[in-house]
Formats: sequence, C-alpha cells, structure tokens
Amino acid sequence: QVYRFAIPTLLAGNTVFLKHAPNVPLSAFEIEKSFNEVTGIEGLFQNLFIDIPQVALVMEHPFVQGVSLTGSDRAGKSIGALAGKNIKRSVLELGGNDPFILLRDADMDKAIEHFVLSRMSNNGQICIAAKRMLVHSDIYDEVKKRLVERISALKIGDPMDMESDITCLARPDLRQNLNEQIKDIRALGANVLFENTDLSGNRCSPVVMEIDRNINFKFDNEIFGPVAVMIKFSDDKELLEIANSSKYGLAASIWSKNIEKAENLAASLDVGNVSINKLVASDPRIPFGGTKQSGYGREMAEEGIKEFVNVKAIVVA
Repeated sequence: QVYRFAIPTLLAGNTVFLKHAPNVPLSAFEIEKSFNEVTGIEGLFQNLFIDIPQVALVMEHPFVQGVSLTGSDRAGKSIGALAGKNIKRSVLELGGNDPFILLRDADMDKAIEHFVLSRMSNNGQICIAAKRMLVHSDIYDEVKKRLVERISALKIGDPMDMESDITCLARPDLRQNLNEQIKDIRALGANVLFENTDLSGNRCSPVVMEIDRNINFKFDNEIFGPVAVMIKFSDDKELLEIANSSKYGLAASIWSKNIEKAENLAASLDVGNVSINKLVASDPRIPFGGTKQSGYGREMAEEGIKEFVNVKAIVVA
C-alpha cells in the first residue's frame, strides 16, 4: 500500500512524508530504508512518528501540498475535512465490502479457490479482499458445499509457522470488534455454516455464514477478518441490487464464461474496479480507487501520477 502511493508520487517529482499506523514502527523504518537505498537521496521519503492531533499541524504547513490516506471511512472524513479546510489535494482509499460474483456458468472450483485466497489471506485483513460471495441460485447449493469443505480444511496455527493458513488479527481489540460483528449478523437471522472454537487473545478462526436476501441487513460495515458471507441471487436485477446495496464501492469480481455478459454487468456495478475471472489486485499499470464511501482519487498508473501534480497552461502569442 505504501509503495503504490509513494512511487508514483515520487516519480512526479514530489517528496513524501508518511505517518504509519503506530503499531508498525519497524516496518516503517524498513520502508524508509528501502527508499533511501534505491534513490540514494535521504529525505526524499521520510517517516513521521506523530500522534493523531499533530496530523492537522502537519497538513497546515505550507510545505505540504497534498495528502493521501488509506484507512477507515471515519478517518477519511476527518482527513478530507482537513484537506478542504487548507485547500489541499487529497486522495482517499477507504473501506470496502467487495462482492465476489458467481454467475450460473462460473468455473466453480477456480472461483472458490480464488475466493478463499482473497477472503482469508492475511487473516481477512485486506481492504480489497472479497467480502461477499454472491452466487446464482442454480449453483448455490453446490458452491456452498464446496466452499465449506475448502474453508474447513484451512489450518489454524501460529503466525510463525509457515504451514498455518489462519493465525491472528493485528490487535486484540480488532478481534473483539469482529466478534461483535458476527454476533450482530447472527442476531439478524444469518445462518452459520461453519465456525471453529473460540480462541483467546487476538487469535482467530474462519467463519462461513449465509444471509437470506430478505433479512434486514445492510453491508455498510466492513468485516475485517476471516469471515465469508454467502448470498443467493436469482437474476441480474437482484444481483445488482445486492451488489450495489453497500455504502462502499471499492471493487468487485465477476466469474463467468460469458465475458460479454460479465462486462455488461461490470458497467452497472457502482465500484471503482472490476476484475473478471480473476482476483481484484493492485497492478501498477491500472489506476485503483473507489466510489461512494470507499473514497476518491486514484493510485497507480498515469492517473495516480497526476493526482499530485499541477497542470500549468503557458500561452505564447
């Protein structure tokens, strides 16, 4: 995430200050070190170890001309307001509730394998991970059976064990938040298809749930953990209603042998990026960013480079 923002910004001729999350200082040091080694210019990329109240002071400084944030929509609203107050450019890459869509003719095995990879990687703590699996009613039961089999086979273990598939969340409070989200979804009538025994601290285990289309559930809270949610749809109209029902609009993926139909559906999804028969992933050739409460602006590609440059017109008579 740092590199996909910082590299285009540096290529455009800017310098970069970066405030990391407070729980990853060693990662911050290593990233700054890598930029110093590659560019040979100390100070081109600098870490800022500051508290949240100090962010406003940094943004007010005339040397700072823009800000890019990757974080929650709450943080995005705060940074967006500060940027507006100081008349400075901003790019916000915020939360997501990305739909992973299986049409009637989808390659089920391939789609399920990629869904598990997307949803469970890094213990479900990836902003562009697939959050909701939307499945056509004709194949729903078979997909459900195969998905539960695949996820139940994941190995839960120590994060230092390279054989472990699922380990822990970044902090104990995040685990508590996830537990509360699961509890709320169950209270609304969701059916739990698979879950493992409760674990202590910030350790976690995969959960598979299915949500009936008719229950009163809005996909407005990003589930940041190894929780797979399945939803059945019967036609394109219902599919688009479900997919676009979230306040978020980061990305989506569609799985189908009918590429023309998939492309038509992609045009109707209110998201910033759509992948067909592949995972949503960062690619330096392709601009990335969301719509709605997932933020604005783009990272990477030509659009990402231009986010933090000024267009100047010089006219000669």
